[in-house]
Amino acid sequence: MITGNSSESRERARQARSIERALQKAVRQTLIDHKRAGDPVVFCSEDGLAYWVSAEEIEIPEIPDLE
Repeated sequence: MITGNSSESRERARQARSIERALQKAVRQTLIDHKRAGDPVVFCSEDGLAYWVSAEEIEIPEIPDLE
C-alpha cells in the first residue's frame, strides 16, 4: 500500500476538487452555448444508451459548492 503524508493527501484532495469544479463549469457553459444556439446535445443514460435532448429541453445545472 502506498501512502503519502497528510499534507500531500490534502493537496491531492484540493486539486481533485478544483478539477471537478472546472469540469462542472465547462459542461455548464457548453450546455448554455448549445441552448443559445438552438443546438441539441447528446446524453448517456445510466444503462448506457445515448439520447438527444433538444435545445428547448436543455436544463442548465447549478454548480454545487464543493468546499
